[in-house]
Amino acid sequence: MEPGLTQRRGLALFERSICHLQLGRELYDRKKFGKGDFMQLLESEIGSFEDVLECLEHTSVGGFLDDVNFKATAARDDAESWLSQLQEGTL
Repeated sequence: MEPGLTQRRGLALFERSICHLQLGRELYDRKKFGKGDFMQLLESEIGSFEDVLECLEHTSVGGFLDDVNFKATAARDDAESWLSQLQEGTL
């Protein structure tokens, strides 16, 4: 990954983090990933999605990166929701 807040870094980080989030959820649902490990992954990826959003903060509206920004926000919100549900014992 490139250092700093470049759009290229934001896109690369998004692609990595979305894969981690999807794989982690699938493994957790299959009981192949423990609750504690999944919570740690979620916390890490929430931070990564925050970095993505910061890198893409000044992208133009309507472009490709605007779509990535929308998806990163949705993925972060999902991860936060799942983490909250795990902490409450409902997931």
